[in-house]
Amino acid sequence: MEYLSNKIQKRISSLSNKCYNIALELCDEGKISDAVVKLRESILLNKKNISARNLLGLCYYRLGSITEAFMQWKLSAKMKITDNIAVDLMVSAENDKDTPKMREAVKNYNEALAYAKDGNTDMAIMCLKKALDMNKGLVPACDLLALCYMDRENNADAMHLLKRAVKIDGSDSIACEYARIVGEGKAAFFKPRQKESWDNTRPTAKIVKRQSDNNRGMLYFAAGIIMTAIISGALVVPAVIHHYKGAYDALETQYNILQNNKSSTELSNEETIQRLTDENEDLRSKLYTTGSQELQQRIKTLADIKAYYDEGNAETAADKLLSINTTGFGTEVMNEYNSLRTTILPAAAQKYYASGAEALDTQDREAARKLFEKCIECTSNGDELRYSAMYQLGKIAVRDGDNDTALNYFNTVADKHPVESIKNEAAQQIANIKNN
Repeated sequence: MEYLSNKIQKRISSLSNKCYNIALELCDEGKISDAVVKLRESILLNKKNISARNLLGLCYYRLGSITEAFMQWKLSAKMKITDNIAVDLMVSAENDKDTPKMREAVKNYNEALAYAKDGNTDMAIMCLKKALDMNKGLVPACDLLALCYMDRENNADAMHLLKRAVKIDGSDSIACEYARIVGEGKAAFFKPRQKESWDNTRPTAKIVKRQSDNNRGMLYFAAGIIMTAIISGALVVPAVIHHYKGAYDALETQYNILQNNKSSTELSNEETIQRLTDENEDLRSKLYTTGSQELQQRIKTLADIKAYYDEGNAETAADKLLSINTTGFGTEVMNEYNSLRTTILPAAAQKYYASGAEALDTQDREAARKLFEKCIECTSNGDELRYSAMYQLGKIAVRDGDNDTALNYFNTVADKHPVESIKNEAAQQIANIKNN
């Protein structure tokens, strides 16, 4: 019986890995939404599939859903504390200067969704433009803005946005469907009714037909907004993601049944929005409880950094040390952190400088530039190696024709380098640049 149980478990694990491998191929093809579906299947089969969870976080990050991305990485880090790339991904994302903009973009998208639900497309468009200014890769914002433009019969701008969405996510079914509608010339979801004077000779049926068309357009546009909210991916309703197909089919069926009953449709839409909002709030509350766990993970990362250094990989240890967020560290942990900096950074600086010199010998100026910049990151003011690296960067800038950058480096070297001969060489370089 135990043998049978182990055999079943291995089979389930194998199926989880198969879904993960399929998702990798889909990512290579740029089909991010399809990859998300496969990765969710992989995790449902084996919740401890760390690779699938980390890749799922990257997919969400690619689509602009930064909250969902962090949640997947934090769950991954909780399951496997050491040697887990999820920690590096979180640190890198937290330190990315664009991360605050991505969060603000999601906020603007959520506001736009609320405005669109209320029929205020002017405010929705304004919020969506702000969102896309802050994150040009926010696929759901592209889809919803395209829908708003389609409502205004601005098909050219709508198609431009839909092409952008498909370029980011080749399996964005929302964008593909909207593009099909635009191509068929059915882009106007509803039009304002024209004021008409009473004409007894006009057939009553014709007036009724126009009213029905207008109602259908209103329903079509509202359904489009709800569909965008459900399918586009983990922004307002992240908890609905793994019910993707089911939610889509259910919504489509509901729309067909209630198409001719405006009051019933409006009531259903309100209930759907409320349900999705409740699910979102529940997810947010769970997310905030992981803060202390994330702090513990960062503290444990210090042990990994020391292990890298002990294994002779000072450069990797230095990169991780410089990127770690020390917010929340107590006195004892900060002492350990500072001790590692004192030991690791000088060793890494030496290696970076030596590697940069080797790259210069092979005429690989771009590689040399990056290595000398890394050397500078590992040093502090007053360190001779810091100013020697600046001197080399100044010479590289001269060869690249970037005299302004070269002057900045040489001025610092001429002022602060502890070796007099190198200070004089830097001063001579400054004079040569100015004379030329």
